[in-house]
Amino acid sequence: MNRKMMLGGVAFALVGGSWAGTTWYSSQQFEPRYQHAVQQFNQNTLSPATFKLTSFKRGFLQSRANWEVSISLDACKPENTLVLTGYDEIQHGMLPSLGWASIKTHIIWPDGIDEQLKKVFANQEPLEIKSKISLLGNLTTTVSSPKAQWQGRLMQVNWQGMHGKIKLTDNSEQVDFDIRVPKFNITQQDSKKSLLALSDLRYQGEQQTKPSLLPLGKTEFDIKQLQVGGADTQFVLNNIEFERKNKLNNKQIRADFNYEVGEIKLNKQRIGDFKAEVLLEHIDEQVAQQTYQALTKLQQQCEPSGQAKMQAFAPLLNSGFQIRLKDATLNAFKGSASATATVTKLATETKTSQIQPELLLKQLSASGRLQVSEQLLTGAIETMAAIKGQATSKAETAQFVQMLTQGFLEQGYLVKTSTGYQATFALQQGQSSINGKTIGNLPMRSTALSDTPNVRVNNYERREASEMSEQP
Repeated sequence: MNRKMMLGGVAFALVGGSWAGTTWYSSQQFEPRYQHAVQQFNQNTLSPATFKLTSFKRGFLQSRANWEVSISLDACKPENTLVLTGYDEIQHGMLPSLGWASIKTHIIWPDGIDEQLKKVFANQEPLEIKSKISLLGNLTTTVSSPKAQWQGRLMQVNWQGMHGKIKLTDNSEQVDFDIRVPKFNITQQDSKKSLLALSDLRYQGEQQTKPSLLPLGKTEFDIKQLQVGGADTQFVLNNIEFERKNKLNNKQIRADFNYEVGEIKLNKQRIGDFKAEVLLEHIDEQVAQQTYQALTKLQQQCEPSGQAKMQAFAPLLNSGFQIRLKDATLNAFKGSASATATVTKLATETKTSQIQPELLLKQLSASGRLQVSEQLLTGAIETMAAIKGQATSKAETAQFVQMLTQGFLEQGYLVKTSTGYQATFALQQGQSSINGKTIGNLPMRSTALSDTPNVRVNNYERREASEMSEQP
């Protein structure tokens, strides 16, 4: 019996010693971790926010990190900088969090803002942030905001809360995040019509920060429905999807952006849909990092000069890149419009930090095409006239389309096709052309409609109709 008690005592002592050891170790390690995280954020993040660790009080079971964040949207107006202070309560050891430690973040809101937040959120914490660190060092943070309502003299705001989760590996090589907002609505008080409403917003992704400091990985931004408008018109966009993929292959970065709107409505009437893809390719990894860091420093300057901006992009412009607009298609008003474009900058043999715009223009090559159907133009005119309660005949609509396009056709900016209109452009060695004609050789204005001082289409009066046919 005594032997069993002795073994039990030894086991208890070992467990207690292990817990005490991990608790002491975690309390010693947190301060340098905080300092390193703050330094990395301020140096490598393209953000208007700057973090500062003001003090760190270390304890055996609990520590406290006091911090300050400055948010400046205009470097020329430092007096408008918003400064928030707060602190993190850190519980050490395995037992408090079933891991290495747990952290609760407290934000100290400025007096004026704090009073308003208490009214809006009914004395609830407007933003709750809790984190846990596992035995392997992985960080999991949950962010939440409660439901709230605010009613003013002209409008009412309905906020249905927010929930999010962020996971960070111990070596900071990957960040996974998922943030959701179920509903947000701003309504006019008098008419009860919605000025802005969104439902099922979700922002999620996974980012790799090593071996490159660039935000590699995939992010998705989705909104099930977005409604904007006023008293007369209401636009509704359904199934909005924005997707970004950044990849690193053979020290070359490729960024792929996809945009899609599943359905577009105007005053409850379906108009169409939209999608587009943009590719950014052939960018050297080291060059991208230099440009990213230069832009980070540039945003902290008040009204940087044009030359300073060019210098920030100098490594990228010297190294070269390619941008492609693929499959940009708008289906609307029973018609369609599409666009494609490619811009290429080849690498230069002589690297320089002084970029000359005239020389840069000669080093760029570009080409593209824009197509617009006749039905899209006529459908748009008929729909906008109907909104104003002014019905149009087919003849009036055709006359208005002719008035809009005839000048561009005569100037050579548009070419008539069997289904509508088309324009192609090109840029080679500093010389630009539209539809195969050098821009300098195109006529600058048309007088075809100048003999018609007043044109009335569907009660729309247009004075000096020739003004609409001048150069765009």
